[in-house]
Amino acid sequence: MIQGAVMRPFLGVIEAPSLNILDSLSILAFGFLVSGYLYPFLTRRNMKLDTGMKFAIGSTIGALAMIWSILLEWLIHHKYETSGEQISVLWQAPSYILVGAGEIFSISTAYEVAFTASPPNKKVFACAFNLFCIGSLPNMFALWLYRVCRPWFQNAKGNGNIGHISSYCEAHVVKYFLVLFGIVVLGVAINLVPFVRNFVADVENRAAMASRSANGTPRHTPQVQKQLERASEHDPLLMAKDHQTYLEEGSEPNIYRMNTMKAEFSRAKFGKKSKK
Repeated sequence: MIQGAVMRPFLGVIEAPSLNILDSLSILAFGFLVSGYLYPFLTRRNMKLDTGMKFAIGSTIGALAMIWSILLEWLIHHKYETSGEQISVLWQAPSYILVGAGEIFSISTAYEVAFTASPPNKKVFACAFNLFCIGSLPNMFALWLYRVCRPWFQNAKGNGNIGHISSYCEAHVVKYFLVLFGIVVLGVAINLVPFVRNFVADVENRAAMASRSANGTPRHTPQVQKQLERASEHDPLLMAKDHQTYLEEGSEPNIYRMNTMKAEFSRAKFGKKSKK
């Protein structure tokens, strides 16, 4: 927004805030292309982008957006120094388009992981926490970063009013874009670290196994299995059946749990008694 404020409005009407629509249009366009063509293309060739790679691709595209903004800084200064004029705000369009394309691989992947890698009873919380990480934490970090870098947004007199092209060219906004570029590159590097990629893949694999178990044969932990056994003992039909077996075949008590006593019986003995 600060950079676009010193650029010439397109047709005298379209200014920097209006370009936000390009981000939404870019998400729609690249979302259609990625889901409709890229992922099917990879699937037909038995290829799949893991989560770490998706985040790395999204961050790389974001880095390209920062590079373009850095080039615009040079173009803004060069145009003003040579002719005293402003460049068109449409020069910012590639930055918005690239940011939108990067969100397809990063933001949408975050939503996917939050839902698929969380247990059934934690999916709502995982999605809410994901929204907090995407919408709240970055804004707080950006506010803190802007305050730390405030001297770069001041003119030669130390005034933060750089809405005019002459004052803007006295500031050092390009340094801020360089910091953002470094942060995004760090994100690319972290997501390409084998340990990080393997850790995320392991979490997803365990979540997938748990989901398959829930849809197929249940695989319970010992604690859950004990709870199920305890619940089944209170089933009226099962209790009646066990009591009938106790009356017919019981021979002596057998304590197999601290709070349960049932009769032990032998089908072999019962069979011999029947023959006699």
